[in-house]
Amino acid sequence: MKNIIKKKENINLNKEENINNLFYLGSIPDPDILIRTGGHKRLSNFIMFNLTYTELFFTDTLWPDFSEKEFNSIISQFLQIDRKYGL
Repeated sequence: MKNIIKKKENINLNKEENINNLFYLGSIPDPDILIRTGGHKRLSNFIMFNLTYTELFFTDTLWPDFSEKEFNSIISQFLQIDRKYGL
């Protein structure tokens, strides 16, 4: 926000490009999947706008112990989801 205020930009909230410029992600596509390790079932410090259609997976495994096997298991589960994108 400081950069926008400094540049004195006008933001049109009806234009997706203007909204995307508010976030560090810019025009990078929204994530399809989010894996939260450590047993916490919250989205601390994640931008909710960018997670609208993201599939969320929570695991009790701590990040240093998160294995390729568990990652592959989550990806397999993700691939089984019939994603409807709000429909």
